[in-house]
Amino acid sequence: MSSILERIRDEVLSWPNVTTEPHRFGGMKFRLDKREMGHIHGDRLADLPFPMKTRDELVKSGLDH
Repeated sequence: MSSILERIRDEVLSWPNVTTEPHRFGGMKFRLDKREMGHIHGDRLADLPFPMKTRDELVKSGLDH
């Protein structure tokens, strides 16, 4: 059975123009063309940028963990 990281990697890499490379602090970085989309550290932590309004809504919803 594949790990969550492998499943995420496989899905995101199926999107057009997305590539992956090692992140400088460990984990995996995803790029859309030359721009970083976000990165994942292991199976528990993902750093994904959102517009501030979306971020605030996610935090307010309590689904931020």
